[in-house]
Amino acid sequence: MEDNIRPNNKGFTLVEMIVTIVILGILLAILIPGMFRYIEKAKDKQLLVNATSTYKALQAELLLEYSKPDANLEIIVMTYERKMGWTNDDISDIPVGAKAIMVLSGNKDVDTVFEEQGFGNFINPKTGEIEAMLYIENGKYVTYTKYTGWGEAKDFNGVIIE
Repeated sequence: MEDNIRPNNKGFTLVEMIVTIVILGILLAILIPGMFRYIEKAKDKQLLVNATSTYKALQAELLLEYSKPDANLEIIVMTYERKMGWTNDDISDIPVGAKAIMVLSGNKDVDTVFEEQGFGNFINPKTGEIEAMLYIENGKYVTYTKYTGWGEAKDFNGVIIE
């Protein structure tokens, strides 16, 4: 008798298909936003990795430059485009489109940004050691100080990026 209940059953019914599609839609609605959050967090981690490698590359070049007897100490603002005459090719660890800003002597615009972040002086004029650095990439920034290490990544509205 059980064999006669659905003798011509060759596939899913329309109701079964609709239920399956609804369940898949609900699962996708839950999973996709989480996946995008995961991608954004990975990008923010990459910002810190890029900032660290930029710091190391710039510090190595600064120490090399400061070890020369004729070191140029007249730098006001250094960015990755113009660093004591270095080109972007000279320091290959800095990502394209990123900026690392350090100040040896006063510059009103940069000093204002650094004062808002609580920075003091930024390159030790005697040794060339980076004491503070502002790293900017893709509308986000992270700060470094010798005494506190790396700060949290933020956007330009001051919102901490989690």
